[in-house]
Amino acid sequence: MEKTKYETYMVANTKLVGEFALPPENCEWLENLPPETYEWVKSLPPEEQKRYYYEMSIKNVIGLDPSSFKYIKYEDPYARNFLAKCPVCGKVCRIDQYGNGECDNCLWQLGRYDEQVADSVQYPNMVSLNKARWLYKEGKPLKPDFDDFIAGLEMYSEMTFYYKGVEAAVCFDSNGVIHLQYGKQNYVFSDTEEFRDKSCVDGKPLKEIWNEVENADYMQG
Repeated sequence: MEKTKYETYMVANTKLVGEFALPPENCEWLENLPPETYEWVKSLPPEEQKRYYYEMSIKNVIGLDPSSFKYIKYEDPYARNFLAKCPVCGKVCRIDQYGNGECDNCLWQLGRYDEQVADSVQYPNMVSLNKARWLYKEGKPLKPDFDDFIAGLEMYSEMTFYYKGVEAAVCFDSNGVIHLQYGKQNYVFSDTEEFRDKSCVDGKPLKEIWNEVENADYMQG
């Protein structure tokens, strides 16, 4: 018989799970349990107590199998079980309890605070909400221009794009200096103004060839 995720975890992490045999200290979810719940748990055999505390410790982890839980009802905290209109194109989209989702029509990434920062570039989108609305109305893709890219850099600190199939990385260091790496080329800029005016790839000003740039985005990983 195939092991459940819990049983697999128990085999691989016996020492760690063993620490949950008694109530963990400074554990907020345990402190908020009704007294009768705790008394009920104490009546369980030691191995089942371990299982209960382990399940409680992972109940907010995304992407788990609900059938592997025995003592609590698991619901993926980021499951997109709600509906909302895309603020860009108006299509109904699925979102999670926090308001996050993606429109499969215009590709806008929905967020709870979209309207509050409608004129700002905010992760994970590469253009502001109001600009996205304008681009969609004009029948254009939600592609960032060079200023949008710089706004994303100022907000997120690490960006990437491709030019002629070669990836470029742009980031701030701990001193606020901007580094641009493109293939074997490395450049340093004192601030975003210098980056905007003087950044180049293949000897060409980035601001002049930006329309040829592809996959401008936030750096991942």
